[in-house]
Amino acid sequence: MTRHDISPRAKANAKRLRREMTVAEERLWHELRARRLFGTVFRRQVPIGPFVADFACHEVRLVVEVDGDSHDLPGAAARDERRTAFLNASGYRVVRFDDAEVLTNMEGVLVEIGGYLPGFTTDLAVDPPLPVPPPPGGRGRRRRMDGAVAGQAARSDRKGQTAEPGVPSPLEGGGTGRGGDPAGRKRGADVHGRSETRRPRGRGSRPMKFTLSWLKDHLDTDASLDDVTEALTMVGLEVESVTDPAAALKPFRIARVLTADKHPNADKLKVLTVDTGAGEPVQVVCGAPNARAGLVGVFAAPGSRIPGTGLELAVGTIRGVESRGMMCSERELLISDDHDGIIELPTDAPVGVRYADWRGGSDPVIEIAITPNRPDCLGVRGIARDLAARGLGRLKPDVGDAVAGAFPSPIGVELDFPADAAGACPVFAARVVRGVRNGASPGWMQDRLKAIGLRPINALVDITNYVSYDRGRPLHVYDAAKVTGTIRARLGRPGESFVALDGRTYAVDGEMCVIADDAGVLGLGGIMGGEHSGSSEATVDVLIESAWFDPNRTARTGRRAGINSDARYRFERGVDPAFVVGGLELATRLVLELCGGEPSEAVVAGAEPVTRRRIDFPLAEVKRLSGLDLSAGQIEGTLAALGFEVEGLGDTREVIPPSWRPDVHGKADLVEEVVRIAGLDQVRPTPLPRLASVGAKVLTPIQVRTRRAKRTLAARGLVEAVTWSFISAEQAALFGGGAPVLKLANPISADMSDMRPSLIPGLAAAVKRNVDRGTADLALFEVGQVFAGDRPKDQTTAATAVRRGTAGVDGAGRHWAGSGDAVSVFDAKADALALLDALGFDTAKAQIVRGAPAWFHPGRSGTIQLGPKTVLGHFGELHPAVLAALDVTGPLVAAEITLEAIPEPKAKAVKSKPALALSGLMPVGRDFAFVVDDAVETGRIVKAAEGADRKLIGAVQVFDVYRGEHVGAGRKSVALEVTLTPTDRTLTDEDIEAVSKAIVGAVEKATGATLRG
Repeated sequence: MTRHDISPRAKANAKRLRREMTVAEERLWHELRARRLFGTVFRRQVPIGPFVADFACHEVRLVVEVDGDSHDLPGAAARDERRTAFLNASGYRVVRFDDAEVLTNMEGVLVEIGGYLPGFTTDLAVDPPLPVPPPPGGRGRRRRMDGAVAGQAARSDRKGQTAEPGVPSPLEGGGTGRGGDPAGRKRGADVHGRSETRRPRGRGSRPMKFTLSWLKDHLDTDASLDDVTEALTMVGLEVESVTDPAAALKPFRIARVLTADKHPNADKLKVLTVDTGAGEPVQVVCGAPNARAGLVGVFAAPGSRIPGTGLELAVGTIRGVESRGMMCSERELLISDDHDGIIELPTDAPVGVRYADWRGGSDPVIEIAITPNRPDCLGVRGIARDLAARGLGRLKPDVGDAVAGAFPSPIGVELDFPADAAGACPVFAARVVRGVRNGASPGWMQDRLKAIGLRPINALVDITNYVSYDRGRPLHVYDAAKVTGTIRARLGRPGESFVALDGRTYAVDGEMCVIADDAGVLGLGGIMGGEHSGSSEATVDVLIESAWFDPNRTARTGRRAGINSDARYRFERGVDPAFVVGGLELATRLVLELCGGEPSEAVVAGAEPVTRRRIDFPLAEVKRLSGLDLSAGQIEGTLAALGFEVEGLGDTREVIPPSWRPDVHGKADLVEEVVRIAGLDQVRPTPLPRLASVGAKVLTPIQVRTRRAKRTLAARGLVEAVTWSFISAEQAALFGGGAPVLKLANPISADMSDMRPSLIPGLAAAVKRNVDRGTADLALFEVGQVFAGDRPKDQTTAATAVRRGTAGVDGAGRHWAGSGDAVSVFDAKADALALLDALGFDTAKAQIVRGAPAWFHPGRSGTIQLGPKTVLGHFGELHPAVLAALDVTGPLVAAEITLEAIPEPKAKAVKSKPALALSGLMPVGRDFAFVVDDAVETGRIVKAAEGADRKLIGAVQVFDVYRGEHVGAGRKSVALEVTLTPTDRTLTDEDIEAVSKAIVGAVEKATGATLRG
């Protein structure tokens, strides 16, 4: 379909709808933009033929529709069918959601959309998240009726249709986004009145959600929500957000419908008289089919914000009748997806009482950021343990007996690894449970999973998700009927592949740990199971897997396969190796409780890895490192509460960290544990001691030179750039590198595979980016490390300057004072010599010779040496072939000085400098023009002239170089200005003539030049 096939009416409608998106559409649009699902790009309100699609991704031909209440009206289904048929005929697949599903289960919506996209995984996290846009001014259009904003208005259909008034859910969709924040909540204030700023998480942190009641399953405490969140922050578990569902329901009260009369101007509306328990009855216009006299429901007064829409209710007029509030459905209060009618409560429910107080059961959701060193807090029990150590309550005992097997396991397990890879999966436990009924999980489990953003699927899957978040123990459940022979944990083999739970086919290699049966690969260990062997509602016999996988191998496998999953996230950070069998027993008990069945005996291959390590811990370290003066009993008590074993007496204890704390290795780690539980607020600031004398120099000679080089080049008008230390193999070879020892074992990308042998490639790339953006004249510099080998002496510090266009030493040409000439080798030479001079090197001692590296132009470059063996640096124009390889247009000149090559100045006794002796006699200038072979360096002529009489000759400068027919082919004329500075007497003509002859003779002898007539 082309743009010409789109009707003008559809284009205009699309433009209007983009301005008037509903809250549900706003939320989904925000998520689609923020997450960029698997590299795909969606567009909003896209005209396709005569219709406007809510969201469309053209590259995968997918349309996403968000349907409001008008789609429940008569005739709407037929319109939707015609619309879908047209889109399908145009090559688009169509997936539909209603407003409430988008608002209450965003993660589930995104997972379902992701199932249609290439590269789908169930890990949809984005870090950091974009801010959720609040609905300003009641975004999510409400119809105006009779000139007033209706409190119970009809919804305007998203496809250009107008719904009849009287639909059960009269306001536009809104509600909760990720984490369940009420739509009307202002950013920065939480729902129970506390001011809270939601910080973007750092690169290493990840959110962990749980409910307050879930926490209290492990923590025996009567602490309030505020006490819990404050304690979490104090022990180092930063609270990112708190969502309290009860707070959103506070404005709503129980009310009784006294009368329900037919609306005089609308067949499907009723006019209710409602007793709210607060004085006179109020009049409400309602379209719910179950509205009737005597019904007890939930009333929203004007000024209330509806959780399901995010809109604030106002007094309005609907079809000529005033409405002073509304009776609410469950979907409008985000209790469920039910919107077929208003809420019906028991007839004895107390009128006038707050609905939230009467209903009870509200469970606040807490979200904390978990840093990579705390994998134990990826389970609710680990969080409860920290709070118990803080003194917020008592950690409940971990109850639960081992499950007795009724029969031997019909499926065996084995570990099949070579000796050098035995650590990939040192222990693997499993158990068969036969005769299960895999239906829906119970409401309490579904509520908890929904609260943390997971979509309930079935009892078996929900159990594994629940245990993963409850105890930080990932599990996997196989359909036992689909397993052939013995289950083995082993390395992958060439040519093997499997279809994962995300529907994609993955190839495995010999570095990956796989779970396989006699027929082939079933899944990647610690990352994702296979589609073929997964459980379903039809599953009768299951095999429960609990294993421990090496964190490093799991991380490498996940990166190679491109799979992100909760299991991978946990295993690559460190799952408790001592809870393999315990996790299996917990999962078995839940399966038997929720799904029934008969368990086999557990089978275990291998043994848990040994993690016990002993740390000698002087108790005085706590005060030395933190300043806290704690008793031995306090220190021991804190460590014991956190699960550490403490042995010994005296000033030093021997501490054994628990198996779930892989991050604790030394004395400082133990001090950190004690201090964070005691409270970082207890650490008092201590002023640094005052020194009696000035401290010695702390910078090394190279650091001093680096600082001076940067200042010098910046003062010469160059701009500092900082480029990558990694370049492509092709560029490395171009600049004399490419040695195997300088190749990265795990490069960021293919074009960053080698350590750089020079700074020029990175600066040239920076020049190209600037030129591509219209900045053609620029001068850049960088001071950084370059690498010639893998030994320390092969790593040196280079100071490099590049100039392009007209950005010469005298400034860019597009300026009234600029020269307008293109940069040349002499600009690069000037930068190099100025840098050497600033670094304390006497440039008169330097020799400038030919023979610069191959990446320079052979005739427009030079090498700066100190003697035949010491190379200080190079300068010149870059070779045209090199510029072509770098895709950079010239002219481009560069100077590169090696800071380590500059000799250190010799230490001398400090003496006062003599007064500057200036001659009171007039200097005398004489000009000389020498004809010499073109191959002779001009610098040799200058040096020869300077050496003719060092006492009398004050300066020699070149003021002209000429090549042409007057000097002959292959020859040039070099004109010098020589300044004679007498000190004791005025020079006579004879004196000047004698010096002139000496100059001519010295130059002729040194270079073979002749004086030009």
